[in-house]
Amino acid sequence: MPKHTLQIATLGPDTDSVLVGIRTLPVHKLYLIHLESDKQIAQKLTADLSSVLKVEVETHAVPNNDVLTHVLEGVAGILRKEKESCCCRC
Repeated sequence: MPKHTLQIATLGPDTDSVLVGIRTLPVHKLYLIHLESDKQIAQKLTADLSSVLKVEVETHAVPNNDVLTHVLEGVAGILRKEKESCCCRC
C-alpha cells in the first residue's frame, strides 16, 4: 500500500466533486487544475482544505481556450514534477 497518495482534480464553479473525491479516496497531496477564470474558487478551496484537513494543496491554472490540451499538459507537468521530487526510486 502506498504511503502517499497524490490526487489531481479538475475544479470548476462547483467544488462538490472534489470534496467527494477527497472524502472517498486517501489523499496526502492534492493538485487542483482550474481555469484562469476560476482562480478565486481555487484559492478559497485551497485555503479551506489546507487549514481544515491539513492536506497539501497546489493549484495549476489553465487558459480558458483549448482547455483539454492545457489540462492534459498540466497533468503531465504535475506528474513529471512529482516524479523528480520523489524520494523513492519509482
